[in-house]
Amino acid sequence: MLKNYLKKSNGFTLVELLVVIAIIGLLISMSIIAVQRYQKKAVDTRVEANLSQIRNIAAMIYTDDSNYNSLCDSDNDTLNESHPRYSLGLEAIESDIYNFTGQYPICHAVGPDYCVQALLVVGDSFCLDGNGYIGENETHCGESDGENRKCSAP
Repeated sequence: MLKNYLKKSNGFTLVELLVVIAIIGLLISMSIIAVQRYQKKAVDTRVEANLSQIRNIAAMIYTDDSNYNSLCDSDNDTLNESHPRYSLGLEAIESDIYNFTGQYPICHAVGPDYCVQALLVVGDSFCLDGNGYIGENETHCGESDGENRKCSAP
């Protein structure tokens, strides 16, 4: 009888297999959560990159017109997709931001100042202005000095 008990088994027990399957399931679920978080952060990074491109287009508009008025559309709340020279770039940026966040970027431009803001998936929002500010969380396009626009805390 002792011989049978000391005899080596040829496989794993059911409990051992279930423990291994449970550990693998736990690791997979943790990996999926981490991947989803990084995917959302990647979307935010793309939105931030798009807004940085708006800064380049704004500089070209200012060089051409000596103001930023034509950066935003006539309603002054989104990018100007009908700009004579930069419509393709502005339209591509605006549609890309909309495709990822479900909302169009907010654009305000008056004379020598502008402010563009887009909502982020993970963070609050991302804002840049003609004064050189660029940042995220707790900022929005606000009004300062009468007609001038800049990013500010709510």
